[in-house]
Amino acid sequence: MIADNCACGLSGNVLEFHDDEPSPGHPEGQHVMIYSPPADKSALSPSINHIFAEYDIYADLPLANGVLYRPGWSFYPYICPQTGESIWSTRVDRSQFYLVPEPGCSREVESATSFGVPADCDLISLVYEV
Repeated sequence: MIADNCACGLSGNVLEFHDDEPSPGHPEGQHVMIYSPPADKSALSPSINHIFAEYDIYADLPLANGVLYRPGWSFYPYICPQTGESIWSTRVDRSQFYLVPEPGCSREVESATSFGVPADCDLISLVYEV
């Protein structure tokens, strides 16, 4: 249950990043990255020139525990410089992590086209790192 009275639009498709065993919280040193299902850019209209993700987040990330997050993107194809093969890219976007000093909700918008995702890629996936 979310212990917050804000007007979060959270419903269905909710992800949870914590481990309740043996006690609630994030285990020391936990590092988790999740990836959204790939979006097929070739299915989009050629007139679309901006790709972004918009979502609601409820966060209880105590700074005292060193819990931070950062969103980013992965795309395909990325041409591996060593082998020349087409692979998924590593995470691209801003390098800084973010903190949430008090538990609460917010609406987030992350731009893919502003932070290193090439316009000519075929597939794109949102990466969320905690």
